[in-house]
Amino acid sequence: MGKASESMVSPTAALIVFTVFLFLNYRFTLVPPKFNTSIPELIYMQKALLSLLAVFFLLPVRAQYEEKDFIRYTVKEGLSDNYITCLQQDDRGYMWIGTDIGLNRFDGHTFKRFFQGTRTLPLLSSTIGKLKSMGPRQMGIVSRGGFQLLNTNDLSVKNYTIPDTTAFTVYRNAAWDALELPGKSYAVTTASGFYVFDASGKLNFRHDAYVLKDIGQKRILYGRNMFRFNDNEYLAYIEENGLAYYDAEKKLLREISKDEKKMGPFFSRNPG
Repeated sequence: MGKASESMVSPTAALIVFTVFLFLNYRFTLVPPKFNTSIPELIYMQKALLSLLAVFFLLPVRAQYEEKDFIRYTVKEGLSDNYITCLQQDDRGYMWIGTDIGLNRFDGHTFKRFFQGTRTLPLLSSTIGKLKSMGPRQMGIVSRGGFQLLNTNDLSVKNYTIPDTTAFTVYRNAAWDALELPGKSYAVTTASGFYVFDASGKLNFRHDAYVLKDIGQKRILYGRNMFRFNDNEYLAYIEENGLAYYDAEKKLLREISKDEKKMGPFFSRNPG
């Protein structure tokens, strides 16, 4: 493998990018959005920030490492699968690795593997979509079987699933994202809808966008990524390019229409 380009990012360009990044980050996090920022402005700022960072990272930079400097880990070294879907480090330094076939904990030397039904950490599904830090010693596991909250110290786990005894459960509990709400409750988006669980794991809000009769008739993929607007208001990408708004205090979910004038040019396709 040949040497990487020796070109560097201009110090002036880097300073400009960093300054604008700080400004946007300040507007995002320090100015109370409920009183100073509209939802359209927040979406616009989010897209502007992501675009700016994309441009910055596309600028030519000097490579610091070559392929020979990395160690490759595969199923031969103990991974449960070569297709990695997510990574998350816990408080003790362990690296957790989600795959299409199981969850792995890496201590820097060896892998410990967990699958659906594993006694020490019974996963709801071996197909892991996301791993999310949920506070000290708490890690969220988002999988095709639902959402689980894992205590990374003792490996105890709490399950958050939507009750369903029909064949539709494979859609109902196919989780895409999870977000902590006030009071240790959790919002979960799945292929079939949007759901909120209280601290005990009881379902206290549900929106079913699809039902059993839709199998084979419709494309069942409702909930996508979620974002916190403030302590009580949240945004969720839905369907292919839709957007929904959730008020946790009022327990109100509504879809934001593309025809709403207040969204104007800020409404666009889901970024991914």
